[in-house]
Amino acid sequence: PKLTGPSNGTVTRDATTTVVGSAQPASQVQLVVNGAQLGTPVVAGPDGRFTQVVALQPGVNQLQATATDNWGTSVLSAALQITLDVTVPAAPGPLTAASQALGKVRLSW
Repeated sequence: PKLTGPSNGTVTRDATTTVVGSAQPASQVQLVVNGAQLGTPVVAGPDGRFTQVVALQPGVNQLQATATDNWGTSVLSAALQITLDVTVPAAPGPLTAASQALGKVRLSW
């Protein structure tokens, strides 16, 4: 199989991503995340396309796939690396707050 999305090297803050790829039509596609099989295989459609939602772990995640059909199971696909960034962004600075009339607050930085 061939994984076509998301793009290799993607950095995201979303803990899930949809993996898209292609394989032989009607083959059973097994996703492998960081060396471990993910859930149950999905079936490639008549056009060979497949999609599956994957939960990401913080840091770098390596995604691969195998495809199984009547002739056996393929080797692992080329890997895609997706990074789940869970770091807290730096606060804007210097941030100041000034009280205004009628309970309003003016922020500036």
